[in-house]
Amino acid sequence: MFVAIAVWAGFGYWDYYHYIRHEQALSRMDFYWILLWRLAGTLAVATATWVSLTTRFDNERWVNGTVVITVCFAQTCLVAMIQIVPAPLNYNYYFVGIVLVIFFQHGTLALLARYSLFSTGYCVLLLCVQEVMTGALHVNFFPAMFYLLAFALVGWTISVRAEKVAREGYLKSLALNRKNESLEQANFRVHREKQKADDALKALFDQEARKAVEIREKAEASTRFVRAAYHDTMQPLASIASLAYAGERMVEQGQHQRLQEIFHDIDVSGREISTLFAGLREVFTSGESQPAIEPFSLNALMSELESLHQPLAQAKGLRLKLLQRQQDAVLNSDRAIFKRVLGNLITNAVKYTECGGVVVGSVAGRTTVRIDVVDTGIGIPDAFKSKVFEAFFQVDNPDHDARRGLGLGLSIVKNFIDRLPGHRLSFSSRPGRGSRFSVDCPLFQGDALPTDINAPTLQVNGQRVDIAGAYVLLVDDDKRILDSLSKSLSLQGAIVATAEDRSTLQDALERAPDRYPDLLICDYKLRDGLIGMALIDHVRSFYDWAHVPAILYTAELLRQPLLDDCLSQAVSKGESAATLMAAVQLLLSRGRLANAGEAGEDSTPST
Repeated sequence: MFVAIAVWAGFGYWDYYHYIRHEQALSRMDFYWILLWRLAGTLAVATATWVSLTTRFDNERWVNGTVVITVCFAQTCLVAMIQIVPAPLNYNYYFVGIVLVIFFQHGTLALLARYSLFSTGYCVLLLCVQEVMTGALHVNFFPAMFYLLAFALVGWTISVRAEKVAREGYLKSLALNRKNESLEQANFRVHREKQKADDALKALFDQEARKAVEIREKAEASTRFVRAAYHDTMQPLASIASLAYAGERMVEQGQHQRLQEIFHDIDVSGREISTLFAGLREVFTSGESQPAIEPFSLNALMSELESLHQPLAQAKGLRLKLLQRQQDAVLNSDRAIFKRVLGNLITNAVKYTECGGVVVGSVAGRTTVRIDVVDTGIGIPDAFKSKVFEAFFQVDNPDHDARRGLGLGLSIVKNFIDRLPGHRLSFSSRPGRGSRFSVDCPLFQGDALPTDINAPTLQVNGQRVDIAGAYVLLVDDDKRILDSLSKSLSLQGAIVATAEDRSTLQDALERAPDRYPDLLICDYKLRDGLIGMALIDHVRSFYDWAHVPAILYTAELLRQPLLDDCLSQAVSKGESAATLMAAVQLLLSRGRLANAGEAGEDSTPST
C-alpha cells in the first residue's frame, strides 16, 4: 500500500510535465482539475493504508473489500482524468494508469479472483458509459478495451492460480498449525506427566531419604540400646560373680550370718538384669503381632492387674488401688495387648512415685470407656511433655541408670495404642504433684456376649497364698531351670514333679493318674521341636475331669503375644522371681476355686 501511495503521488509530476508540454491543449483549469483528482486518489490510497494497520485487516473479507473499493475509486479518478484530457492524449498518457491499476490489483495487491473480476467489470462499465456519453477516447476506445480485457484476462488467470496456490498453502498452514497445536498439546501432556513423574520421583526420594534417616536413627538407637544393655548387664553380672565368690568364702569361714546380705545383693543385681531383658523383650515384641479384637470384662482385667502389680507397690510402701465398677464394662479390644498397655502404665506410675500411691479408675461413655492411671509421683515438666513417648527417654534419669529402666515403657504403650483401632492415649501432668495417663477403649456393641466373659477370677490383693502341699508339675529341657524352680517351690512346701521331655512327662502323669496337678509350669520351646502349649493341652486332656492351671514359662522373643485366660498365663524367664511367684499364687488360687468340690482331700500324688 505504501508503494501504491508513492506511485500514485509520483504521477503528479507526470501530470505537470504533460501540462507544460501540451500547454496549448490543456488549460490551467484542466490542470487544476487533474491535480484535484490526483489528490483525491492519493487520499483514498492513504486511507486504505491507514486501515491496513488496524486489527480489522486480520479479516480476509475486510481486507479484500477495502482494497477493491480503493481500486474502484482510483479507476474512477483515472476515468475522470481521461475525460478532462482530450484525445489522443488521454489514451496515450492516462489510459496506461488504468492498466497499471489492474496490474497492481492482480500482482502486488493479490486480490481474490471474484473481487478482481468485480473491479475490472466496474472499470469496463465506466469506460463504456463514458464513451457512449462523451466519446472521450474516440478512435482509441476499441484498442483500449482490447488491452484492458487482455490484461484483465491474464491478471484474472494469474489471480485464480495464485489464489488456488495461496488457499492450498493456507490449508496446509492450517493443517500444520493443527499439527503444531496437537504437538504442543502432546508436549504439554508429556511435560505434565514428566512433571508428575518428577514430583513423584522427588516425593519417593524424599520418602526414601526420610526412611533412611529413620533407619539410621533406629540403628543408632538400637546400637545405643545394645551398648547400654551390654554395659549394664556386665555390671550386675560382675557383681553377682563377686558376691558368689564372697559367699563361698563366707561358707568356708563359717560366717553364715552374713549370707542373707549376700543373697539380697545378688537378688538386686538379678533384678537389674531382669529389667534390662524385659525392656529388650518389649522392644522385639511390641510391633509385630496383629491385634485380636474380642470382648472381655474390665473388672476381671482390673483384678488380674492388681494382683500382679500389688507386690511392686507394696515393696515401695505405696498404695495401689484398681477400682472395680459397680456395673462391669465389656471392652472390645485385644485383651493381651491391652493388659500390657495398662500394665506398663501402672509399672511406670509406681516407678516414678516415691510417696502416696497409684489409683486406676474408669469412666464409661456411650461407645467408649476411659481408663485413668493416676499417680502422686514426680510429674512431668512442660519442657519434656513432647518427649515422654520417645524411646529411651526418662524424665529424672539423665545418667541412664539401668536400675531405673531403659525408658521404653511409654514408647511401647504408644506403639500398642496406635495399632489398636478406636483407641486413644492422652496424659496430663503437674511437676511435683503427679500425672494422669488416660486410655480410651471402645465398648463392645454386640448383643451376644461370649459365655466366659464374666468367668470367675480370684483377687489376691497382694497377700501370700499358701502353696504348701500343692502339687506342681515342672516341664523344661534346661536342668538348671528345673533345679532352681524345684528348690524354690519345695522350700515353700510344694510337692514338685519334673519332666524334661514328652516321655518323662508321660511317666509323671502315669505315676499319678488320679491326682491332677494344682499347677503346671511348662517351657515354651523344648528339644525335638516340642511346643509348650501342646504339652499343656496334653496334660489337660489327660486330666479332662479337672481344671489344670498352667504357666507358659518362656525365654523366647515371641512375635505373637500369648493368649491369657482365667487359668493360663505367660511369664517370661526375664521377669523377676517375685513376678513368677505372684503368677504361681494367682493361678493356684484360681485353680482351687475352679476345682472346688471336684478334687478329693488327698493332694499327694502317688509315686
